[in-house]
Amino acid sequence: MSVDLGQIERFLLVLFRSAGIIGFTPFYGSRLIPFKAKAIMSFALAVAIYPIAARLEFTPTTEIWRLAWMILREAGIGLAIGLATYMAFAGIQMAGELMGLGIGFRIGGSFDPQFGMESSIMSQFTYLFALAIFLGMNGHHWFIEGAARSLQIIPLGGMKLSERYFEELIGLSGELFVIALKMAAPVMVSLMLTQAALGLMIRAVPQMNIFVIGFPAMVIAGLFSLYVSINALAHMLAWLFDGMRRDIAILIEVLR
Repeated sequence: MSVDLGQIERFLLVLFRSAGIIGFTPFYGSRLIPFKAKAIMSFALAVAIYPIAARLEFTPTTEIWRLAWMILREAGIGLAIGLATYMAFAGIQMAGELMGLGIGFRIGGSFDPQFGMESSIMSQFTYLFALAIFLGMNGHHWFIEGAARSLQIIPLGGMKLSERYFEELIGLSGELFVIALKMAAPVMVSLMLTQAALGLMIRAVPQMNIFVIGFPAMVIAGLFSLYVSINALAHMLAWLFDGMRRDIAILIEVLR
């Protein structure tokens, strides 16, 4: 039985494109998911989308260095998409850091296994809350759809980092701060009003110990404002992730 090296090379490139998307995009690229599970998902995704690649024109190469360069390009597709889409989650975590800093929870930081660094409780809460909404919207399916769609747009080994991609990346990184401020705004405004009220109380009653009353008041005000605004926060995250789906389609277009 003869072995078609062209088909093996085609499947290898599809496998590395799938591995790049599984390894670098939100949720799939989490450190909490074992490497073996990622490898199995990458192989399963490659098998699922390979029929699309099998129908497309492809010229195999006999040069090892050129094949290695094509493999790097395929993995780079997932890295390029993942880097851009992680901006939204970075903004969400930044909002949590701002909330935690204002309330006073930043003092009790804890290790975040997702990003491998220390973060506040509020930062982890906002991330997990956003991730729950993301999964509820089937956001993890968008990257699988993107992998299949990318085969029809980006030829195997033909990924290009154009100027337009970097423009999109800079635009998304700029939105990171806007996302953080919008999400943290209700809590931050509530904390500012609480601080103003405490300042007036100190002027009226100088004997009052502000350190005893101030911290509990800030915690109560911050958590209450978060409770009141949680529905609006959920709608904002849904709008944000809906825009992420459009961003994935745009990124695939600019990478060809």
